[in-house]
This record gives sequence, C-alpha cells and structure tokens, in this order.
Amino acid sequence: MNWLKSAAKLTPQRPWVHAAIVFLGFLVFYTLFFAPGMLGDRVLAFDDGIGYFLPAYYAPKTLWTDLIFGGYPVAADPQNMTWYPVARLLSWIPGSWNAFFVLAYVLAASFAYCYAYTLTASPLASVVAGLVYSLSGFMMSHMSVMGMIHAAAWVPLLLCALERLRHRLQRLWLLIGIIAFVCCFLGGHPQISVYGIGLGGFYALFLGWNAPVGRWNYYRYAFGLMAIGLGICAIQLIPAAELSSLSLRSELTPDAFFAGSLPPWQALQYIFPWLFGSDIALPPYKLSYWGKGAGILDIPTYVGLLPLTLAAVGISTNHRRGVWRFWLGVAAISFVLIFGINCPLAKWIYHVPIYNAFRVPARHSMELALAVSVLASFGVAAIQRQTVSRVVFRRIIGVSLLAMLGILSLLVVNAPQFQLEASQVGIPALTFWPWENAAVGVPLIIFMTGLVALAAWARWSRSIGYSLLFLVVLTIDMASFGGWFYDLATVSPRAAQLVPNAIAQKYQKSLAQSQQRLLVERGVFAFFGLYAPTVDNVIFPNLTRLWKIPVANGYSPLMLSRVSRLMQAEATGMFGRQSIVDADRGLDLMSVQYLLGQPKGLLTVPPKGISWSEQNLQLLIGAVKGYTFPKSVPIDLSGIADQTTAIAFVTTLGNSIATPNNAAVMNIEVVDDQDNVETHHLLAGRDTSEQAYDCSDVQPLMKHRRAVIFQRGMIDRNGIGSCAHYTYKSIIQLDKPRTLKQLRLQWNNLPGHIIVEKISLLNRQSNTALPVMQTNQMTTNKTSKWREIDRFPGGVMYENRQVLPRTWVVPQVIQLSPEALLQTIRTSRLPNGAVYQPETIALVEAIKGLDTLNTPAAVDWTGQAKLLTMSDTQVEVQTETTAPALLILSDVNYPGWQAWVDGKSTPIVQTNYVQRGVPVPAGKHIVRFEFHPFSFRLGSGITILSLLGASCWLIQRPRRSPPMLNLKVESRSL
Repeated sequence: MNWLKSAAKLTPQRPWVHAAIVFLGFLVFYTLFFAPGMLGDRVLAFDDGIGYFLPAYYAPKTLWTDLIFGGYPVAADPQNMTWYPVARLLSWIPGSWNAFFVLAYVLAASFAYCYAYTLTASPLASVVAGLVYSLSGFMMSHMSVMGMIHAAAWVPLLLCALERLRHRLQRLWLLIGIIAFVCCFLGGHPQISVYGIGLGGFYALFLGWNAPVGRWNYYRYAFGLMAIGLGICAIQLIPAAELSSLSLRSELTPDAFFAGSLPPWQALQYIFPWLFGSDIALPPYKLSYWGKGAGILDIPTYVGLLPLTLAAVGISTNHRRGVWRFWLGVAAISFVLIFGINCPLAKWIYHVPIYNAFRVPARHSMELALAVSVLASFGVAAIQRQTVSRVVFRRIIGVSLLAMLGILSLLVVNAPQFQLEASQVGIPALTFWPWENAAVGVPLIIFMTGLVALAAWARWSRSIGYSLLFLVVLTIDMASFGGWFYDLATVSPRAAQLVPNAIAQKYQKSLAQSQQRLLVERGVFAFFGLYAPTVDNVIFPNLTRLWKIPVANGYSPLMLSRVSRLMQAEATGMFGRQSIVDADRGLDLMSVQYLLGQPKGLLTVPPKGISWSEQNLQLLIGAVKGYTFPKSVPIDLSGIADQTTAIAFVTTLGNSIATPNNAAVMNIEVVDDQDNVETHHLLAGRDTSEQAYDCSDVQPLMKHRRAVIFQRGMIDRNGIGSCAHYTYKSIIQLDKPRTLKQLRLQWNNLPGHIIVEKISLLNRQSNTALPVMQTNQMTTNKTSKWREIDRFPGGVMYENRQVLPRTWVVPQVIQLSPEALLQTIRTSRLPNGAVYQPETIALVEAIKGLDTLNTPAAVDWTGQAKLLTMSDTQVEVQTETTAPALLILSDVNYPGWQAWVDGKSTPIVQTNYVQRGVPVPAGKHIVRFEFHPFSFRLGSGITILSLLGASCWLIQRPRRSPPMLNLKVESRSL
C-alpha cells in the first residue's frame, strides 16, 4: 500500500515520479499474479501464444520467410508484430518473452490508470480503473493472443492524450497520442486496433464539440494526431492490405463475421460467467460448455460484479458530464454488439467497411471492459469526495440486490429450457441451486462480499485499511473469472522444451540437405490439447521457424487463398484428406518430402467426455443435389489400436426430412484382426439427425427426433437467411473388446446423405481413445507414394516417393484456366485425358512470352537446375538446358518478387497455380530472385514522410490556448 499512499501525495507538478510509482506497482502486482506460470523456468506461452506469437516474437525480422506455407510475406502480416516497437526492442534480449507477456498487462493497467486519473484526480479511483480493465474477461481470456492484449493496452493512453488535448494543446500530449496510436495499430492484432482507434475517433468527435480549447482547434489536433499516426503505420498498413486481398480473409462471409453470436438469454453470463459451462472445466466448475456461441474463452463478457455497482454510483453522480454520457453509450452499444447476429446493430455494422473485415463481434467486450472501468472510477471518486448522498448510495445497494434477485428469478424461470439445452449436448442433469452449482454459488458469494466491502469502505473511505480491503475484494472479484482460465503452472512449457528436440534436429538436417519441406498433418494442433501435453517430441508450425525447419503448411489467418486451395489446407495448417492421395500432385509440387502424421499411441479420455480429432474426416456417403457419392466407405485400421470396446461418431444428415424416427441410416461393419465381423446400425433420431433441424423450412416437416448435439454452427439457406446447423455425437458399444482391422460404413439407400465428421476408437477398460485421422488410412505398400520411415512418441513420419525438387526445369508449358489448372494437379489428368507429369510439363494461366518453349518430343532435350544460394529474400539458381525451358522454383509467387537471368531483368510467370516460373534460354545460366515489394517501398516512404511531418508539427511554436483546468477542482465539480 506504500506506493498508493505515495501516489496520493503527488501533484500534477511531479507527473513522471507519479507515473513511475504506478508502473512499478502494477509491475509487482502482475509479476506475482503470473508467477505460477514462470516458476521452474517456464514460458508463458500456450495455444496461439506458442503456435503463433512466440515464434513471431523471436524469429528474425524479415520481409519474407520460406519456412512456412512454402513462402510467406511475414512482415505484411500484422500479427507478426514486425514493426511493433515494444516487441522489436525486447526481442533482442534472450529469454525476454515472459517480460513481454507481463508488460502487456502492466501497460494496460497503467494506461487505464492514467486516463482515469486525468478525469478524477483520484489515485484510488484510477487503481480501480486499471485493475478492472486489465483483469477483465476480455484481457484474461485472450492471454494466449498477445497481439490482442498489446493492442488493447494502448487504447486508454490514446484516450488520455485526447482528453488532455481537450483542455490544453500541449506538444507533449500530442506526441504521446501519436505514440499510443502507432503502438496500438502495430501491437499485433488489427481487429482490436481498429476497435480501439475507432473508439478514439468517436471520443474526439463526441467530446470535442465543447472542448475548452475551442472546437476546431481541438479537432485539428485530434484528427491531425490520427492522420499522422496512420501515416506512420503505412509501413504495416499497405503491405497488410495487399496480403489481405490475396488471403483467406479477402472477403468475410456472414457466418464468419457473426461467429460466436450469443442468444439474448445467454446475457446471464455477464453475471454468472461459468453458468453455461466451459471447455476447460476447471474446479470448481466441472460442466462442459453447453451454451451457444464458440465458448467461454472466445466470448468473455465478465467485467466484475463490484465494478458494475461502482459504475451505477458513478452514473448517479455525473448527470451533466459529457464523458459520462459517452462511456454509458459505449457500454450500452458494446453490450448489445456481443449478441452478434441476434442484434440488429451488429447486422448493420456488417455493411460498414473495415469493421466488417473482422469476425466475432463479441470482441467488442474490450470497449465494454474499458467503459465499465471508467464508470467505476467515477463511482470511487464520488464516494471519496462524498458527492453521493447516503440515501442515493443505499438506493443503489438496494437496487443491486433487487437486480440480483431478478436475475436469479430469470434463472429459475428459464431452468427447464436450460436443462433441455444442456441435455442436447450430453449433460443429463443440471441444477441451479447455489449450494449444488458453483457457477451460481461462487458469483453470489462474491457479489455479497463485494457489497459488504463497498459499504464498509464507503463508511470509512479515508481509512487505508478499509481501502486496502476494498481493493483485495475487487481483485478477487475480477480474478474469480479471468484468473482461473488456465493452470499456468501446468500449461506453460519449460524454456528447454522450446529448443529443437532430437527428432526436430534429425529432420532439420535432412531437409537442409535435400532443400525440401515437411508437412505436419495436424498443423498447429500438433501441440494443442490432449495430443501433446508437452512439446518434448512434437514438431509443429510456426515454432518450426525458430528451428529452421521449412514446412509447407503454417499458421496464420492471412494464409494465401491459392496456397490454401492447392493443398486443401486451413489457416491453422490442417490440410484436406484428399491432398494425400497418390493422384494429387499438389504436395509433390510443394516439395513435401516428409509428412508428420498423428501419434499412434492412445489418448486419455476425459472423465465425462471423448477425445476427438480436431480435424474432420468429411466422409460424405449417399447423394446430394444430383451428385452421387460412395455408398460404402472402408476405413483401414490395421495396426492402429490394440483393443477397442466402443466406437464414437460425430455425424450429421442432409436432405433427410422424410427419414422416419429410428430408421437405420447407416450400417457399420466392424472387422477385427481375426476377420470376425460385427454389424451395428446408426439410427435417425437416436444417433444422428438432420443438420438443418431447426431451420424454419425444415423443422415443421421433420419425421425423426433430434439426437444429442455435438456442435452448433450457422448456415445461410436461400430464402430464409441464416439458421442453426448441427452435428451429432453417438457411441456404438461393441459386443466384446476387439483389435480392429477395418470399418465399413454403408449408406442404407435412403433419400439424402450422411456426413461422418469424426470417429474415435474407445477402450473403456483403460479409459483411452484414438481419434481416426486421415493418415490412419495411409497405406504403406509398394504402390503408394507415402512410405512410413519413422515412429516416435510425437507421431509417425512418412516419406513422399514422388516429391519434386525445390527447383527444376521443364521443356513444355500448357495454358489453362485457374480452375482447370487446379483440377489437373488434383487428378493428374489434363483436360484432354492425358497424364499430367509435372516433371516435364508446367501449367500456366498466360502463355504470352513463352512461345519459344514446347520443345518437340522428337528433340533429345535435357536440362537441370541447381539451387546455389537461398536466403529469406534472395534465391540464386543455376540452369543448364539443351533447349529453351521454363525454370520452376517450388516457392510461392507473390507480388514483389523479381527475377534476373544473367543480370537481365525477366518477368516471373505464375506457374502451377502458386509457384514462380522463369523462361531461360538454352545453355548455362544464372537466375536470381529478389524480393522488393512495391507495397513495402510505398508504405515505408509514407512512414518516413509522416515522421518528418510529425517532427515539424511538434517543433513549431504552438498557438496560445486556455490553460489546462485544475483537475482536482474539475473532478470535485462532478
């Protein structure tokens, strides 16, 4: 408490000492808060932290890398934090990730303190604002996404600068505002940057109308600040816009935009955040997530219970203050936006440029957390200065109690509906009595404790002891949600685990010699979840960047759409089942020498659940819209599991409205290693159901019941708009434990089709499971191009016997449309039916300038290419051919790559859908590739000019403006 007492004695004449004390105080607090995750040389990185942000933090800062996606413009991706000053400086220090992690929360708390102190001049009120904002559900649940936290941390400082400039046009606060704007934008998450900077723009527009320094003077400074900041960020903005236009995010569908939308009845999670369960299910909250939306971690709405009461106090004593009206409006708007598609305002925002480029509107909870923190600080300041009467205070306490009783009444009234919702995801009994359900009981205890602590502190607000007790209760309130998301002591890996393990070293050396690539079957999910409780023996993107292992997949929301289509891969690095078949030459073209499949070992089954594969099998059996799919699918399980007692399925039916209840839609033949066959049936209404069960044009006509729901999503249906889409889970119990050899899935010739998304082999005796994945079905016979070469705890390694080299030359080119070209690669058949051989034929979309190629077959043509040197932004190849040829580099083509043949500039041809091709004449030649993107040159030029403009503006003699009002006097007039 000493730092708080010292801060209270400070005056605005010693701001830097004040700022240092505040920063050090929050630094000590968050160091202790996150200490469990740092003990034993652990690293605070998990989920996206270890799969994306930590590799981006430590990797060399370069414009391009060939270590992921077969080549990727890494500096153009905002989440790589290439130009973020904080990451740029700290990353030079070895082992500084934990400091970078903790610093995000220290900055968020300190800057929220700064803004609240500007408004209230109360250190205690400002500490409350800092704690509420930095410990809010948004900030805590996204601790694995460091880009979000760092971007959000700078928003209060930007608002503080805008507020200071309202009262006095100071160059210092103009500079601070520019720094806050730039760091928010470059912090590593464009969505939060847009939300934060947009909030700053609305703040300036709304409050600048009555600015003491004059309306137009203020607007000139405020929007000039933002224009300069935007110009400085051009080095990131322009390359990111170019990358985005070529990526999977070039157009966001309504389904993606409204992902995670909550129904109105789920607003109860604002008060009881764990009421609808959690995928983590940490004690004392043991229920799996049964609510709507993406889950509690993706839709964090908690802002505390005590802060809401304090906000009510602040609102009651600030009727005439524009700042109060602004933040009340922000809280209301952000509150409703979290409901996504169920909110008309969110539907309107989907049509607003820039804002409609980001998914999950629930991330507006960042603005909600900041609004509540500011309003709560108003309440603390009002109680301290006794500007709220005892009568009003008692009424607020009474209204809070009545509101809680009303919420509990809603819970009781809706209990039958909630029990029905929970039963559909496999939770048979659900109670809401506080002594039986911790998700109700714990918030009630915290709520009552908070009210008692608030009443005691309000009575003795000048007492340091009661102030300390008040802060402790507030911290417990906030941490009761955010502090329990992760068991940091177990999920945080040790630093030694982040260095290349023996397996990684082995294949890094092999790939360095062959100059080819690795493909990780599960992408970044090779680390996530139960599949790899440690990283001792797994290889996964993007950590491979630090290990110098080139992989053909990777992890980035801005994955190039062409690369995604070629490999049928997702932004997480997971690739389609069909991409590993022998006929598909996509992985061969991408020089995939090795494929790392899932571990063959079994997984522990959660006490009340099943271990599922993250990847969907997507086996479609039956018929849909005139297209006939296989009616029988065999799945080879030889050598995968020793004993199986049950088989779990995730399936869904399509066009099955007329299918009667309990109809056998699919036969399941289980063949064991002794060729014994056991037959079971998947029944409609019991094991699976129609995917569009609740759609308005389907539900009235349904002939079977709804099975146990596995997952709920949203789909667009012509004529009726969006409606729910379901998959269903079921378990088939075997007659006796068996060592399985094969599964045969057969459709029963009913109308429609079935989609088998997931299969998991269960052994209830040992409580283990094995999810069936695509590489389970990879054959290792002599006719397959995939050959198993290694097996270790982290997975099974396969070698590609049809892999193409990193660079080669071909004598012939064929022009095709992009669609026909992609189909040719996938089927190994040209449109005329001839066999496609990428070793001798290049597929291009424009043949102009390649008329010297297509050497007649009678000519004895020979050619070879040798990779001489390769760095991030430069590649040099030597070619030697007996006739003109096309050099192909198995790297992704992207705007900015340039080529020279023997020093003469030569255009690059888009080849094989994604690769670089360069025509070379006969003979021996040197071909040089260099990466000089125009977007970077343009962006860096604008950045330099903006820095010069900012310097000129800051050094000019400012116009006279009214002196800044005394903050203490202003705050007492609230």
